[in-house]
Amino acid sequence: MAYCLTGRRAGRVFTHSIPTTLIKSWSYENKVKKNYKDLGISTLEIESEFHKALAYPLFLMCMTIIAGLFVLGIESRKSYLFYVFLSIVLSVIIYYLNYFSKALGETNNLDIIAAIWSPIIILTIFCSIGLIRINEK
Repeated sequence: MAYCLTGRRAGRVFTHSIPTTLIKSWSYENKVKKNYKDLGISTLEIESEFHKALAYPLFLMCMTIIAGLFVLGIESRKSYLFYVFLSIVLSVIIYYLNYFSKALGETNNLDIIAAIWSPIIILTIFCSIGLIRINEK
């Protein structure tokens, strides 16, 4: 059964797609930033929230890959309790690294874009190294 999108249905489907939503939010962010600058208010929080929203899906993807790496890396020689403990410690470290980086960005000790994207880049590097090691097995 073929389903043809014509007229209003096609318009509704394409207006709710991700790229148009991203473009709309980007233009909205620019309008709000312009209004805040005209009023003399800092736009740092708006820019921070926008980049957090962009980075969040990649952050979740990296965390899922890390969880998969732990599951695939379980060997019969070590106990499951060791892997549970290691994964909890690693998740706490990642959380605080992410929080500390954002705090540095919001206090202007580090550029806001670098502050938000650096933990994601670090996690992506670790994930790719882990995936390569799992693939070699």
